[in-house]
Amino acid sequence: MYYLKKVFCLVTLTFLLATVSTCAGQVDGPADCPVDCSNAINANIDTTIEPVVGSVTINCHGSVVPKVVELLFIVKAKNLSEGGGGGGEVVRQSISYRPVFNGSYDPTRNDHEEAEYKGITTPKDKWCSSTCGIAKVNLWPQCEEGTSLTHSLYVISGPVASSEVSINMNDTTAGGG
Repeated sequence: MYYLKKVFCLVTLTFLLATVSTCAGQVDGPADCPVDCSNAINANIDTTIEPVVGSVTINCHGSVVPKVVELLFIVKAKNLSEGGGGGGEVVRQSISYRPVFNGSYDPTRNDHEEAEYKGITTPKDKWCSSTCGIAKVNLWPQCEEGTSLTHSLYVISGPVASSEVSINMNDTTAGGG
């Protein structure tokens, strides 16, 4: 299993480096590619949405979370190019998504009225993949003094859902994680 995780990480890193080169001159990295959701569509069954990392760990101090948590997802589809020369996968831009957060959020950092989106700070007009095929979700998960909490988040688009990302919150005050 360890070997498979290393291979997956290597493939993901290679993909991200290739993605950055396709956006060269425009951005600092794939997370900064332009996002235009004005003509966004739902994913179809040939689309995959996968998190760049499977888990993140945030050290907090009491209930204070030091920064927004940014999660990235790669949106790809089978290459169905004309002329029968398809194969492999290509990144997909302007694929809309809906984040699903399972956990508690920082009540002081709420950008959405709907209960299901509380804690997510990415504006709804940015809920689609960028020109580099990256879907970005920013959120402020809750940290509680004296405990370690695990939250999770995944994104869904049409019939396609990503794998969950675990968000581990470790309190670093005395007695905490």
